[in-house]
Amino acid sequence: KTITIPILNDFKVENSENYTISLSSPSNATINTGSVTTTIIDDDVAPVVDLDANNSSGETGYDYRTTYTVGGGLAVSIGDTDVSVTDGNVTVPSQQHIKSATVELTNAQTGDVFTYGSMPSGITASKVGNTITLTSATGSTLADFEAAIKAVTFKASETTPNATVDRIVKVNVTDIGDNVSNNAFTTITVNVIQAPGTPGSPVNNGD
Repeated sequence: KTITIPILNDFKVENSENYTISLSSPSNATINTGSVTTTIIDDDVAPVVDLDANNSSGETGYDYRTTYTVGGGLAVSIGDTDVSVTDGNVTVPSQQHIKSATVELTNAQTGDVFTYGSMPSGITASKVGNTITLTSATGSTLADFEAAIKAVTFKASETTPNATVDRIVKVNVTDIGDNVSNNAFTTITVNVIQAPGTPGSPVNNGD
């Protein structure tokens, strides 16, 4: 006789689990094997976020590096154009599997502007202090969260840029099984261009 034990296929990363089936008190039969122990092996994985998938910025692993130029006008995205969010549990691109992302400017300086632009449908953004949280009530696709992360931007103050301090932004995502990804980091160098003839400029011999 075959005994079937149903299991719940959730999305939570967890340890493998063992269970034992024992047979006793047979009627008109003989038990050859009285018990069997079986292992349920978890097949879930945590998501992975990479802020520069092809490492074109010079950073390796999951990180990204960019530059903000004071006076340049536009803020810079905290992710490269090829931001990547992956999850081994996603089988089709339309699967709504990611529920949130946390984007933190870890060392904000006076006058920094850390904000976000338009979000994909189904994702909302909020900011508390120097942390921006991107949330999807029912889960959104990998592509939508990639776009949401790229919509987070940085610019330094025009008057107090603190150019000697590289800004560090930390990013992670969480899927619908509450599995949290790796932390990925963006390093932002602030560049100040001095006009020729202004005090301290190379053209004016530093005077």
